Amino acid sequence: MKTTLAVPVILMAMVFAFGTVWAAPQNPPSAPVTVVNTPANPVPVNITNLESPATPFQARLCSKTGSLYSCGDAPDSVTVPAGKTLVVEFINGLCEVFGKGTTLECVTLQTIANSTGASHYLTVTPVSPPVELRNHYTLTQQSRIYADPDTPVRVGMNDWGPDDLRCFVTISGQLVTAP
Repeated sequence: MKTTLAVPVILMAMVFAFGTVWAAPQNPPSAPVTVVNTPANPVPVNITNLESPATPFQARLCSKTGSLYSCGDAPDSVTVPAGKTLVVEFINGLCEVFGKGTTLECVTLQTIANSTGASHYLTVTPVSPPVELRNHYTLTQQSRIYADPDTPVRVGMNDWGPDDLRCFVTISGQLVTAP
């Protein structure tokens, strides 16, 4: 019985000895700082990552089905330049479906990153009401999608139905030096 009582007493002593929390000394409260600058005295800015600066990038792509619509000079893909990685940060677009028998489910952006291909599914929103015999869809999406050097970035569509359709999609982001 003495052994049974000794174990809880020892455990309680250990908890009190090692479980005590010491409060760290408190820093005195700081006073607010107001920075006033003029065009003649601007705020200094440090530019970082000078070894690998990013270059702004944007491209207008088009995907279509059928013969009714044209994409003009907009291609369905763009190739990432050699030695660069593309970081797609924003995607927007406008799609048209001629006729009432087709539903556009989504637009895809296909990329290859780290030698692995992927389709990124972008949500489209129908614009109401339809104009003439055309249904319009829009898409606007912030993203962070990567594409390897010398690989295509392609736009596509997932749709159901027999009607002609096309989507103009603009991608924007940065080209950074590939590792």
